[in-house]
Amino acid sequence: MDQKPLAPEDVEASFRALRYTRALTRLGPRLTDPDYWRELNPDLSVTDEPPAARAVAYERAWAASERCHQRLRTEGYVLSPPLVPIDMVLRLRTAVERIVARGLPPGCALMYDEFYQVYAGVLSAVTPILGANAILMPEDFWVFFVPPDDGATSHWTAFPPHKDWADVDPGVMAGDLPTVLVGWVALTDVTPNDSCMYIVPGDCDRGYRTHDRVVHADDFRLQDVRAVPASAGQVLLFSTHVAHWGSRSSRWATHPRISISMFFQRADVRQRFADVLDLSQPIAVADRARWMLRTLRLMMGREQSEALMRGAGLTVPSA
Repeated sequence: MDQKPLAPEDVEASFRALRYTRALTRLGPRLTDPDYWRELNPDLSVTDEPPAARAVAYERAWAASERCHQRLRTEGYVLSPPLVPIDMVLRLRTAVERIVARGLPPGCALMYDEFYQVYAGVLSAVTPILGANAILMPEDFWVFFVPPDDGATSHWTAFPPHKDWADVDPGVMAGDLPTVLVGWVALTDVTPNDSCMYIVPGDCDRGYRTHDRVVHADDFRLQDVRAVPASAGQVLLFSTHVAHWGSRSSRWATHPRISISMFFQRADVRQRFADVLDLSQPIAVADRARWMLRTLRLMMGREQSEALMRGAGLTVPSA
């Protein structure tokens, strides 16, 4: 039987997965060696200190405004003012660039304390939206690195149109505030030239308040698609029902697009995942490495992700 040839994007994704697999395999047990990461990025830290203890309080008045809440209810997303201090942005950006230059996946940046300090700051800032004691979940943490002139075809850099999560959000279905938000933090200035995010506002998408998790092109008009450029340090918050994607990067882009994302959830609704990250407690290096490798299963497959965990001396989590 003739096999169907692989699409160009699948070939590119496979080769990138192979390169990352080889790099992580060579790293082996050093993946959980704090000294390795400190040497690579001496401006950042890998310690046992709880991230919340060193986190900077981010501005939250914008998140308490009726304008913010109304936009989240109707369109499903909102862009914050600059929140992350520029000195922190620059340090994190440099860390990602050094990791990529070493041939490692950008997600290795999750080994550093400062990324969790940023998560703690954002979590505090969204209290007016998600309430006190909101949960941060280490499920599908992602670090994006989109080089100039990247076609966004391999899924390693920018994802095609999709909706996050397989579950539905009761807040969205009821026309209220979302109970789960994706927090996407720009670590570089992002324009349409630099692979900015594109979003279909919820009130323009017939599939928004439904159980359907597939993006259907006939559910919205092209005129309704909205580019969301952002300055370094801004946070894009959006519902898991929002259809969104990262665009291809132009040859005229002047720098890579670097960003990070995470999931936040209200504490008083059913918890979606088993893992919850308590930022008031130390975060073990082994846990950071395990979460990073677990996110790679989306591209490499579960078997390869778990093989890398074993090669690093990590306990493979149960299904």
